[in-house]
Amino acid sequence: MNLDIYCKPTVINDVLDKLDALVAISKGCPHIFSCKKQIENGSIKPMRYAIMDLEGYFPKLLGVLISDFIFQFYIKDATHQGELFEFFLDVLWVIKDLYIFSFSQWETRFINILGHRLLASHEPSELEFLGNLTIIDSQDNYYESLTSTMFSLNEQVSPDPILRVSRNVDPLFRLGYFDLIIGHNDNCLISTQTLLRKRFFKVNLLEYECRYK
Repeated sequence: MNLDIYCKPTVINDVLDKLDALVAISKGCPHIFSCKKQIENGSIKPMRYAIMDLEGYFPKLLGVLISDFIFQFYIKDATHQGELFEFFLDVLWVIKDLYIFSFSQWETRFINILGHRLLASHEPSELEFLGNLTIIDSQDNYYESLTSTMFSLNEQVSPDPILRVSRNVDPLFRLGYFDLIIGHNDNCLISTQTLLRKRFFKVNLLEYECRYK
């Protein structure tokens, strides 16, 4: 990765504009829901990275944090999962030139599954970029949790509406508690950003402290 992660603000602004366009497109899709929000805890910029987090098995919500903004795309009925996967593909195309961070290996595994799932509706050349994405698992080991990470970094653990019990996402989805799932996704994205700022970037980027402290 080295210093290639640094970029001009225009690079990130272009990505944000394209994600705004996808939010606008989703408003015309009756089965796809989206939201965008600005976070208050600040960001590390200008840096060529995005944080991605999926909710549900198979995913019913995709959350992406870039700069100071969170974008989320989701469904409220699992029968429309195919339409959501098409939106996932569009989002991944928009962020394909960024370093994509996730907290676990699930996001990488799902993108491999996504490529196979969409072969029936896409030419292989349209999906080829999925194999070239730079996805970085920021989890220290398989058993590390975001909560334990926050404690190890002496960071305050923000309240999570589902108490960080990710296996409850699917039952909550079936019961229609979408706001709880969205709030959980917000929490995961922001906590992962804190992890990157306090641990990953400090270890991997020598110039981090003097530029972005």
